[in-house]
Parts: sequence; C-alpha cells; structure tokens
Amino acid sequence: MSNLEMRWYSNHLKVVIRKPSTITFIADISKSPVHSESIKSIIDIGNETGIPFKIITPPPVQGESKDLEAYIGREIVYLPNLGTSNGEWKVKAAILGGGRVLAMFDPGKEYPLPYADLIHSYLEMDENIVLVSSILMVPSYILRRIGYWRFLYAGEDIDLLSRASKITNLIVFNPPGEYVDLPASLPDLLNDGYIPWKPRTLVSYLRRQRDQLIAYNYSLRDLRIFSTIVQKKSLPRLILSLLTYGSSLFRRKRSADTRSNYNIVMDSLLSSVILTDYKRLEGFSHKPSLRLRREDVEYLSRFNSLWRTLSKFVNVDLL
Repeated sequence: MSNLEMRWYSNHLKVVIRKPSTITFIADISKSPVHSESIKSIIDIGNETGIPFKIITPPPVQGESKDLEAYIGREIVYLPNLGTSNGEWKVKAAILGGGRVLAMFDPGKEYPLPYADLIHSYLEMDENIVLVSSILMVPSYILRRIGYWRFLYAGEDIDLLSRASKITNLIVFNPPGEYVDLPASLPDLLNDGYIPWKPRTLVSYLRRQRDQLIAYNYSLRDLRIFSTIVQKKSLPRLILSLLTYGSSLFRRKRSADTRSNYNIVMDSLLSSVILTDYKRLEGFSHKPSLRLRREDVEYLSRFNSLWRTLSKFVNVDLL
C-alpha cells in the first residue's frame, strides 16, 4: 500500500502522504473463550496483509498457552480480563493496541486466509467507514469521535455501532464461502435459555440482561413484540424481564430517534446492501452472505417491510 496519494485542492493537484496503516486485532471476549488455533489463524492473516499488527487478547484456555509462547511480546499482548465489563475491557485493549484500525475477532473461530484479502481491500479504501464482517473493522478515529464502548456487560457492540452509524457508513461483507452472523434481536430473558436461580449467578445474569436492554435501547413495545413472536407464557420469565427493563431505565440514554439501537444498526446494514456499498471493496464480485434468525427478520419487518425482501439483495441463511 503506497503512502503517496494525489488529491485535488481547489484547482490544483497536490501529493499528500498518508499515515501508514497499523492494525490492532482484539479478541471479542463476549463471544467465546480464547483458543490458540484462532489466535494463530489471526497471526497468519496479519502476516498475509503485510501490515504491522498487534493482537490484544486474554490468555488462552488452560493447556493452550504453550502454543503461543513464541509470539508473546511480538504479535501478541496479553490483557487479562479481571472481572471488568466487556465494554471496559475492549476500551483498554483498543488504547493499549494503538493501531490506526481496530479489527475485532471471535477468539473461538479459526479464520481462513481470504480474510487477509478483505482486510487489505478495506484498508486500501482509506476511508473512515466501519466494515461489519466476522472480523469487525473500525477506524480508531471513529472510536475516538463516538467515545469508545460504554462499560456494559452485554450488547456493547450494538450500542457502539448505533452511534457509529450516525457519523459514518456501515458496510457488511464477507470473503467467498463465509457468512456474516448478524447479531440477534431477542433478549435472552425472553429466549429459551436457562435462568440460574442461585443468588450470585442470578445477579450476574440479570446484570447482563439489564445491560443488553440498555445497549439495544428496547422499549416496552419491543418486549411485547418479542413476547408475541416467541409466545412465552412463563410467569417467572415475564416478571424477570419487566424487573430488568425497569432497572435499565435508570441508565438508559434517550434520543430523538424512536427506533431501538438494534433497529438503527440493522437498518443501516440493510441500506448498505441495497445500495451495494460493498462494491467499493476491490477484488470481489460476489454478494454478501448473511446469517440471522427468522425471529430477527420478523421483528425487524414490523418496523421496516424491506426486511421481508432481504434475499433479493444478498445471500441469506435463516436459522
């Protein structure tokens, strides 16, 4: 990637020098425990791009640390997660890495090498846009402008992307043969997940659910829609969801946009694929492939009917 670029200034051309790109890969601790094979696949991708990079991650699961010893201090910097929220840990990791672009990955997924081509094409654009893929790419400039992540225990990425979408474009894309797993809409409290009833575990569980409602900025209307979609009649689950919603009101930030943050993010991605923004990424000719749940499409289509026509614009795998 050349650092020299020709730009128009008034009525003349001028040669400017672009700052060299550096990448900070950050393990998304909200998704999976850290596994060495995932980290090594990210190292291969970073080396393939030919761009200086660092990987900020907690130590891997027990028994896999030896696999990464040769990379410690060079490609890898360990940042333990000592009970802090997901959002707080990600802020520390982003600042510690100091890269011009942040790339967040699932530390439980082994990534194929074509992601290096996608990252390289994204960096060649040299624009302050966000790339939503299995590796989320966010310019550090955008992070600084929107104030990084909020210190939430769940849903922190949706909150971040909703704020980013107001000042820049979100483009969704994937390498050939890969899918982008879009975030789920349904709050865990109304899902089929197990509710732990032991006091300490229950407090942690409810804290996560509260922060998810804060991050997604759901209203009581949204909860009623979800209840209709999943047809839940469990009284304990309904009581817990209402209590959690009530506690989230004390930390909720109101805005003029009446949509939930989830709707804001997903509608931004839908607009991007309809306008084929992904064609700005050079070297690719295929349409994006997205994976999401039928319940998500049903919820989103209650507010935007274009979601029912999603398959016209992208390859869709409904779960």
